[in-house]
Amino acid sequence: MTAENLYTVETMDKISIRSKKLVVSALNGPLIDSKTYISPYMNAALDQLLRYCKFGIISGESIDNIIEFFLSRLTLSSRSFEIYVFASNGASLYRYYNGAYENIYEDVLLKEEKDFIKAALEKAIEQSGLKNELESYKYEIQDRQTQITLEAVPKSFPIDIRKSWDPDRSKREKIASILQNLLTDYSIRIGGYTSIDITRAYTNKGRAILKLCNQLGITKDHVLYIGKDLEDMGNDIDVLKEGIDCIKVDSVDETVEVLRYITDQLSVNYI
Repeated sequence: MTAENLYTVETMDKISIRSKKLVVSALNGPLIDSKTYISPYMNAALDQLLRYCKFGIISGESIDNIIEFFLSRLTLSSRSFEIYVFASNGASLYRYYNGAYENIYEDVLLKEEKDFIKAALEKAIEQSGLKNELESYKYEIQDRQTQITLEAVPKSFPIDIRKSWDPDRSKREKIASILQNLLTDYSIRIGGYTSIDITRAYTNKGRAILKLCNQLGITKDHVLYIGKDLEDMGNDIDVLKEGIDCIKVDSVDETVEVLRYITDQLSVNYI
């Protein structure tokens, strides 16, 4: 997908970085590899960035996983910072500051909704012709309270197996296309290496970020987003559709490069 607000590491110099007040990044892929911990290089890049702007993390993961694999490992030189944490693709929002967490909102699914979504997922897996393959990996349908997630290859498998299972997303797209006819009132997004995330229709990353902008008194022009699933049906696509400037990255190393560039640009405002 091409859009005027979509950039890469090679074209990010075309963005008006110095106007940005909030940087938001997807977790798995840009900030860490799935079920791995934050690297020293990422930690250092974020430590520098937080001197000049607010930062947000958005993920299909639960808040507990985000804390375990990222925030609890983050070491910052100053306690004066703000990180906004969107769990379940924006269905819940937390503010992390001074080592404490404040729950700002949480959009929990009803039991009837969860049961309906789970049944639709089982039906879509059956109709896709992928059921035997998924059963060989012991696929999981996870209840994350605000979201139901199909983890086709669970995180107990090595990361290289998970990365190689559906690199072109064709298997998940097959399941997701069936789900679109079964779950017309819900948002269906492909994320990570093996996941399909399902939330209420009005819940997505783009709307969640705009909601935070209203709370902070800024506009979407003040936001920069970093993600990897910016293709159609990817769980970052809604950010792009809202007109927010987005940088597509393919690795943690690229994100470190992006964060360093942003810091360099923003630091000029403080000279």
